Amino acid sequence: MRRRKDAHILTKAEHDGMKRIIHEDTDFDTVETYKSIRTNIMFSMPKTERGKVIVITSSMPNEGKTTASINLAITFSQMGAKVLLMDCDLRKARVHRYLGIERDKGVTNVLCGFTEIDKAVHKNVRENMDVLTAGDIPPNPAELLGGKNFRSLLNALRKVYDYVIVDTPPLGSVIDSAIVAEI
Repeated sequence: MRRRKDAHILTKAEHDGMKRIIHEDTDFDTVETYKSIRTNIMFSMPKTERGKVIVITSSMPNEGKTTASINLAITFSQMGAKVLLMDCDLRKARVHRYLGIERDKGVTNVLCGFTEIDKAVHKNVRENMDVLTAGDIPPNPAELLGGKNFRSLLNALRKVYDYVIVDTPPLGSVIDSAIVAEI
C-alpha cells in the first residue's frame, strides 16, 4: 500500500483529539468523567468468563469516537484489567496517530493472513494496554469485518484480554460499525 506524502501531518480534528488523550497532567474532571463512564459500562455488562468487547461509535464523523476509545482503554487498564484497543475504523484510522505508533501491521493484515496477531499487536503502549492498529487500508472494509476471520479474531482476543475496546467509524457514514456490533 502506498502512503500519502503528508501522512505525518495531523488534521485539526486529529490534533485536538490527541490533546484530549488522558496523561499525567490531564485535569481531574476529565479523568473522573472517563472513570465514571468506565464504571457505568462495567455495571451494565454481565459477568462472564470471556473477555468483554466494547464497540465505540457515533452517528457522525469528528464526534470524538477515537478519543473516547483510547481514554476508555486507558481507564480500564489503570484499574489493572488487561486491555486491547483495536482500531476497526479501516477507512479513516487514527488510533496509531494519536498514540504515536506505526500502523503498518494491524487488523486488516491479520484478517487477510499477511501477518500473525502476535506480530501485529503493539504491547504495553500503556501499562496493561495493548493496541492493534487498523493496518493497511483495504478496498473492502465491511466485507473484512463481516467475515468469519474477524469473528475468529475477536473470539481469540476474548481469551487473552479482559476488555477489547473497538474504535469504529460513524454509523451515519458506513455500515462497518453495525457489522462489528453484531459480532
